[in-house]
Amino acid sequence: MKFQVSIAQLLLAIGAAGAIHADAAACSTRDVCISAVMDAARSGNLVSTLQLTTELRKTALLPATKPGSASAPLGPSDPPHGNADDTLIATLEAASAKDEFSPDVRRTLAQAYLSAGRPHDAERYLRESVALIPIHAQLWGDLATALTMQGKTSDAVSALVVAYAFAADQGQARKLYEQAAAMSPLQAMRPVYAETLAALASMPPLPETGTGKKNKPDKMIAIQNPEECAKPDWPRHSLRREETGTVTIAFYVDENGKLAGIRNAGSSGHIALDLAAMAGLASCKFSAAVIDGKPAALWMKMQYVWTLQE
Repeated sequence: MKFQVSIAQLLLAIGAAGAIHADAAACSTRDVCISAVMDAARSGNLVSTLQLTTELRKTALLPATKPGSASAPLGPSDPPHGNADDTLIATLEAASAKDEFSPDVRRTLAQAYLSAGRPHDAERYLRESVALIPIHAQLWGDLATALTMQGKTSDAVSALVVAYAFAADQGQARKLYEQAAAMSPLQAMRPVYAETLAALASMPPLPETGTGKKNKPDKMIAIQNPEECAKPDWPRHSLRREETGTVTIAFYVDENGKLAGIRNAGSSGHIALDLAAMAGLASCKFSAAVIDGKPAALWMKMQYVWTLQE
């Protein structure tokens, strides 16, 4: 079977240089890049968050921190306790080594570390996991738990904001956060969820949609050099499951040609495919629409199709 990604409908004019424009210095190492992703999400900038996840995948094979750095950001490894938990963890570690791109296997091992009282090991493993699979909401949520168990509450809030940004149903995610703020079994997580909800409430809204009937664009938004945009990366776990579908993406380009807003306007049925397509579009550069002879801000839509072809 041949796997192929194809464009079904592109509702924008293709113009004439594009490339990923997230700050390369923000992803000089894996852990620096993870911090940048969390900072971007916490600021409410989904475009930058998506751009940085594309860069984060590239750091998976790099050292976690710069060689020769004076100090590492993580604490010491948790010592094994020599009990049944350690036996289970050893089994799961072997399974993870054989199937490193399975988010389910990774989550099971991370939760085993947490249950065994080994949050440092959980954090290390989850940082590795979000670098390999950066657009998986639950992995970021698990990272928030590992951080909270070590008293790193500010980073935990940021990780939960990333998890929310990547959630398949943000309305449901918000309800779960509200419930967890009131009755999470891990009491230390309750104020973290409460602070996360406050952070989400303070985020700036997306620009208003629509341009009105009286100012129809003379020239539509254009992608500059579409061949230089990052091709959406088919998530390996989605490819293995042969997940397909069409995602509709709404995006907002301001009068300076800056991609200033993006949202999922119609799911493919698989959030991993939706976010991968959005990350690909976020890597492009644009030319602004023209209305009444002047550059103008505008929302547009496009569709991206994930298909499996014989």
